[in-house]
Order: sequence, then C-alpha cells, then structure tokens
Amino acid sequence: MANVSHVSVPKVFASGDATEWFKRFDICSAANGWNDAAKAAKLPTLLDGEALTVWLELDEDVQKDYKGAKQKIVDVLMPTEFVTLDKFHNRSYCKRPVTSTSKVSSVTLVAESGSVHPMANVSHVSVPKVFASGDATEWFKRFDICSAANGWNDAAKAAKLPTLLDGEALAVWLELDEDVQKDYKGAKQKIVDVLMPTEFVTLDKFHNRRLLPGEALSVFVHDLKKLLSLAMPGIEANAKDQLLLHQLMAGLPTSITKQLRASGEIKNFNDTVQRARLLLSIEEQHNGITMETPADLSHANATRMNMAERTDDVATTVLEMIVDLWITVRGFSLAGAWVEEFKITQKKTTQKSKALRKQLK
Repeated sequence: MANVSHVSVPKVFASGDATEWFKRFDICSAANGWNDAAKAAKLPTLLDGEALTVWLELDEDVQKDYKGAKQKIVDVLMPTEFVTLDKFHNRSYCKRPVTSTSKVSSVTLVAESGSVHPMANVSHVSVPKVFASGDATEWFKRFDICSAANGWNDAAKAAKLPTLLDGEALAVWLELDEDVQKDYKGAKQKIVDVLMPTEFVTLDKFHNRRLLPGEALSVFVHDLKKLLSLAMPGIEANAKDQLLLHQLMAGLPTSITKQLRASGEIKNFNDTVQRARLLLSIEEQHNGITMETPADLSHANATRMNMAERTDDVATTVLEMIVDLWITVRGFSLAGAWVEEFKITQKKTTQKSKALRKQLK
C-alpha cells in the first residue's frame, strides 16, 4: 500500500463493543500498510472516553505492544460471560438502517527531520482538538500521544503547539518569552501552571467526586487518581491507595457500596475496582436499562422541557376552543329562548286584538 495516498481510519472509539471496533481498526490498518508498531502508535489517537482511560492506565511497555494493549482494552470493556449470555437469551430482531462506522480521510505526507521513526512511512497525521481552556494536563497527554504517533520531536512539537491553541491557552503562550516558546517542555509547563487549579481546590474536588449517572467506572477511577495526584503529588503509595479506596467507596452508588461491604472484599483499590465493575454490570443488566451519557441526559431533558412547553400550548389552545364552543352554544340557546318568548308574546297580542271588520265599523 506504499503508493496509496489516502488513509482509512475507523470512528473514534469511546465505549461499546471493543471486539467489533478492533476488527475495523485492523482492517483499516491492513489497508494502510501499518505494522504492529504503527498500530500501537496510532491506537490511542483514535480512542476517547472510557477506552482512552483504560489505555492511559496501562504500563508503558503494554502501551507499545499493540496486541497486549488491544487485549487489555477488550478485557475491560467487554461484559462478563453470564451477562452476555443473558443478553443472548433476551436478544430480539430489531430492524434499523445500516450505517457506516468507518471514515476515510485524505492527508498530506509530513516529513520531519531527525532519526528514523517507526511512523516515518505513515502519512496519517493525528492531532487533538484545539485547546482553549480547561484541563491542560489531560490535553497535553493527548497532544503528546498524537505527536509520538506522528514522529514529532520536541522542536516539531514546539512549532505545532500554538497552531492547536485558542482562547486563554493561546493568550498564555503569546505572553511567553520567545526562547520559552521554542522550548516545548518549558512552554507546556507554563501553560499548565497558569490553567491548572490550586492544590486545595483540587483536593476539595477529590473529596466531592462521585460517579455520575451514565459515567463509566474507568473514567471515574482515572479522574480520582488525577485529582489526588494534583492535590498531593508526593503522597506515599500505600496512603494513596487507601485514600483512593475510601473515595471510591464514597463515590459509588449506595447499592453497590452495600454489596461490597457485605461481601467483605474491600481489600485494596484495584481489586475493589474490578469487583465494583462487575456489580455495576450486573445491576445494569438486571434493571434492563442502558446507561445514558451526560450528552444523552441533556438531550432527554431538553426534549422533556420542549414537550412540556408544547403540552402547555396545546392545553391553552384546547381551553380557548372549549370556551368559544360554550359561548356559541349558550348564545344559540339564549337566542332560541328569546325567539320562543317573542312568539308567545305575539300570540297573546293577536288573540286580544279585535277583528279587522270590527275595527273598520
């Protein structure tokens, strides 16, 4: 595929059926002529949400081993066997339109100076979304991942960095001295120092962190680790594990926490996370409810508000129609009563009046 100018990549993967997504990724990689080293480098640039969180939690040697990283992500994201079997028994035919889950992007070959890199012959360029404000540490993780996949050294990263900044982040970069702007690590540290919150604010966020409705457990756990590392960077390993375990138990739903305490399986942080993941999967399957993402919840709430407004409008319109109908009916009834009364009055007047002959005499 050396002479093929376009690169095929699947849609960014966050959660769901990891096995199916990796099938598509392998198909696209074969079409692009990527070997395992190239696939390992490109993989995190196409991950997001829970899937990216799982990748970030892997050891560095596993991250560089495509097959190992793939297996770890599949193991975490795929449901347990008995839950899958239950879905098999409850599965019914559902007709829906077939949509393509892959996309093809045309890119230009970017040649970087320096030593030979595993991605030297790969023409696909990966970049994160433009960053304006927020969690600078997380964004720079994505930028470094994409830079490694592109084979960019620190000089190239320093040159590319301002092209992917906007708003407050770009304003901070523009205020840096010229020599700092050319030093990627220095510029990165300055931006992080300005945009990241103070330690006591981060610690307060850590204590108040809870598992949100529809949030993946892996994302919740990753956020706990990040907040604690920012608030207490020099904390000892055992103390860190105990604090994470305590906050994990405080942040999980009450039903899950009770089951964990009843089973007596609260020994260490990692084992408790695995047990909690299993219990959450069972509870979700038992309730028969697909957990919604925050975006889905916001859309649902907006839809409900819109329906409520429409219902109020319809109710007002119906009330007006009822009032108009009542006035019309009452008007006809009153008019009919007046006509009948007029007839009776006229009849009495006619009976009392003399005949026309008598009046002429």
